Amino acid sequence: MNAVASPARAGAVPGPWGSGTGDQGWDRRRELLVGEAAAIAAIGPVGLRRNRATGIPRRTARHWNAISRLVVPLDAARASLAPR
Repeated sequence: MNAVASPARAGAVPGPWGSGTGDQGWDRRRELLVGEAAAIAAIGPVGLRRNRATGIPRRTARHWNAISRLVVPLDAARASLAPR
């Protein structure tokens, strides 16, 4: 999966909390981009419950790439909470 982090916009106001990952450059647009809604619908509610142990099924891989802007920051946050 490709990380889709955009440079922080000039004048952007940081949120009241930090991500703990040290990266403040995530794309924080509220609206879904073209193709993201269709990708989410194609994956479906059951498919959205990923099992990181088994990976991403090949048949939905292109859809996961389309929503990487949404899931990569979540993966980073989850990884920062994992015991080391």
